[in-house]
Amino acid sequence: MSPTPTEILTTLPTSIVAGTTVKYTRSDVNYPASQGWSNVLHLVGAQVIPPISGTAVGDSFQFVITPTMTATVKPGRYQWREFPTKGADIFLAAGGVVEILPNIAASGAGEMRTWEERCLELVELRLEGRFTADMERYSVGGRSVEKMNMVELMRARNWLKTQVRQQASPGRFGDEVKVVFPGMAGE
Repeated sequence: MSPTPTEILTTLPTSIVAGTTVKYTRSDVNYPASQGWSNVLHLVGAQVIPPISGTAVGDSFQFVITPTMTATVKPGRYQWREFPTKGADIFLAAGGVVEILPNIAASGAGEMRTWEERCLELVELRLEGRFTADMERYSVGGRSVEKMNMVELMRARNWLKTQVRQQASPGRFGDEVKVVFPGMAGE
């Protein structure tokens, strides 16, 4: 998860929230800032975030990702790499994957829904429309269109509902069922 302000980070965390500040200080005995090395952080995923230069602090480098750098970045998995440089030499010092999470404070209604939640709504709207104007296939000018039939729509709806329920309660197998046996204490 995202770091708290009191944590002193030595690497990029595994997840950050778009539009928030992230700071970490990298020390590497092979590339000390005091001996003329510079270090640049690159983040690439659904978008490319402009390179972030580390600020020399003694032998270390402090990297600061500002809120404006990620405010409009698409959420998702991003690869990151740090490249220390001195003269013509460029090396790979560290790297990994960071999950950029959406900024809830900047999100509008419905934007935080999962793909399954959005699709479930569409399937249910399609099912609702089937009861008022049902036509599964038609042809116009030599082109044919065949829509999902009711059975396929119901299967899709059930699968999507299961996915949404599992996302809401990770680790649970299904719905909780309470069973009471007659004659037992607490009946």
